[in-house]
Amino acid sequence: MSWREKSAGGRQAINIFQVSNDAIVEARARPSPAARRGFVLLPIAGRPGVQAAFPLPTQITVQRDRVLLRRGRDEEKVGFLEQTLIARWPQGEMRLHPGHIRGVKRGEPEKGFRAQVYLGSGPWPVVEIEQLSPRLRPRFPSATVGQAVRVELIKNP
Repeated sequence: MSWREKSAGGRQAINIFQVSNDAIVEARARPSPAARRGFVLLPIAGRPGVQAAFPLPTQITVQRDRVLLRRGRDEEKVGFLEQTLIARWPQGEMRLHPGHIRGVKRGEPEKGFRAQVYLGSGPWPVVEIEQLSPRLRPRFPSATVGQAVRVELIKNP
């Protein structure tokens, strides 16, 4: 995805893929001073801002550095540092890899936790995996900015 960017603050690319609502998503925890657990909870209805300290939601299972996420009774949105996200369901799996970013970084929305998983609930029972870019500005006035992602689809036999 690429575009011509003219705003001074830049804009970010958001690549969202809705997968099977019974998918289990796998990510890697990378603990840091900004995120003791290695991931954060992102803003959703009733929760402002990025949360770095929190009780573990029931939709999340942590096995050492491996984090498994599945839809549950409540809505949840989780952010990870840049990485590949893997969604698995009975018929197959999808791997969403971050790709090349073109442009000059002008900020990191959501504190740089750009690999994201949304787990819907109630009337919106979806599972989405997402790769976001930082805010981007072109290197020179006529240049474009953009982010590439790579998608692997694997069908189970």
